Amino acid sequence: LIGAQYEKDAALRADAKARVAALHGRFLSVIRDIDDGTQPLAKKLATFYARLNDKRLAITEAFEASQAASAELRQSYNALLNEHDTHKCRYDTLNEMHAELAETLAIKNGYITDLERQLDEVLKLNKFYEGQLLESDKVIKELRETRSKGACDITAEMNKIKKVYFKENALLKVRIEELELELK
Repeated sequence: LIGAQYEKDAALRADAKARVAALHGRFLSVIRDIDDGTQPLAKKLATFYARLNDKRLAITEAFEASQAASAELRQSYNALLNEHDTHKCRYDTLNEMHAELAETLAIKNGYITDLERQLDEVLKLNKFYEGQLLESDKVIKELRETRSKGACDITAEMNKIKKVYFKENALLKVRIEELELELK
C-alpha cells in the first residue's frame, strides 16, 4: 500500500510537474507574444514621445519668441508713452505761450488804438493851427495892402502869432514823432 500510494503520489507529482512545465511554456509563450506585440507599440510610443518632445520644443521656442516680441512691444509702447508725454508738455507750453502772446497782442492793439486816436487829435489840432495861420496871413496881407498906421503893431502881432504857431507846430511834430516811436 505504501508503494501504491508512493507511485500514485509520484504520478501526481509528475503530472503536476508536467502541468507546471506546460503552464510555464504557455506563460513564456504569452510573454513572448506580449513582448512581440509591445515592440511595435513601444516603437510607436517612442515615435509619439519624440514628436511630442519636438512639438514641446517648438511651442517653448515660440513662447520664448513671443515673450521677447512682447517685451519689445512693451518697450516700444513705453517709448511712445514717453514721446507722447514730451509732446504733450511741448503742446501745453506752446498753448501757454500762445495765450501770453494773445494777451500781449491785445494790449499792443489797445496801445495802437489809443495812439491812433491821439494822432488823429494831433492832426486835427495841426489842421486847426494851419487854418489859424492862413487866416492870420490873410489878415496880415489885408493890413499890408491897406498900409495903415499901425503897421509896426501888425508886424509885431504877426511875429507873435508866427512865434506861437512855430512853437505849437514844433511841439506837435515832437508829439507825432513820440507817437510814431511808440507805434514801432
